Amino acid sequence: MLSRMVFLIWVSRLRVLFWWLDVTGRKEIRKALTTWGCRNWGLQVFLDLDCRVEVTGEELVPMRGPLVVMSNHQGIFDIPLIMHGLNRPVGFLAKHSVFRIPVIAFWMRILGCRPVHRKDTRRTLKEMEHWGREMTAKEECLVIFPEGTRSRHPDGKMNPLRRGSLRLAEENHFTVLPVAIDGTRLLTNKTQLAQTAKGGRVVRMKILPPLQVQPMNAPQAKAFMENLAQQIDQARQAIQVTWPALPTETTP
Repeated sequence: MLSRMVFLIWVSRLRVLFWWLDVTGRKEIRKALTTWGCRNWGLQVFLDLDCRVEVTGEELVPMRGPLVVMSNHQGIFDIPLIMHGLNRPVGFLAKHSVFRIPVIAFWMRILGCRPVHRKDTRRTLKEMEHWGREMTAKEECLVIFPEGTRSRHPDGKMNPLRRGSLRLAEENHFTVLPVAIDGTRLLTNKTQLAQTAKGGRVVRMKILPPLQVQPMNAPQAKAFMENLAQQIDQARQAIQVTWPALPTETTP
């Protein structure tokens, strides 16, 4: 109980700090503090699992302006990997019910996460207009997993990309940053974790060159998404992870 009280007091103080940074216009300090928190928390998640993190292409991340990141999706550990690897504050789409959890909701709003109403698509689309204006004003970065759900293929093979995932970037002329991930799928496999040699766990992330997006007709949008899927999947295959198994014990 005491640890919970200490944690809640700590979070409350951070809430005041971020509020003060906002009202006093200290945007760069707020951004630097949020970036530091994202990168360190993301890395710590993998250190706790005795897992190395390898990120390439960090120099390709636009540091200014609104940005939509599109990545393949292998599981929940994609989130801390992206938060660590992008070197700028990053938000995610999440179920609107999650925003009712006080402490989690606080951090999600700090990061610029957006609620999705899965049973009310019209409401989500209407709110998307507001997201565009807000992201432009605050120069925010939002991650979208265009597959719609995580890949359940054992080798990480991607699902088809959904056309609707491009709408936010297209209507607001946002830059799209393609990202490929591999290895996070293995961290949810208890058998794989138990059978992996110590120090052999690794996850990888490859950042690809950013793409400029303009309004498109249906054939153009289809071609764009097909090209995006090909780029991400080729990069995913190039960084594909294989964890070494434990050595087989021999009987003397």
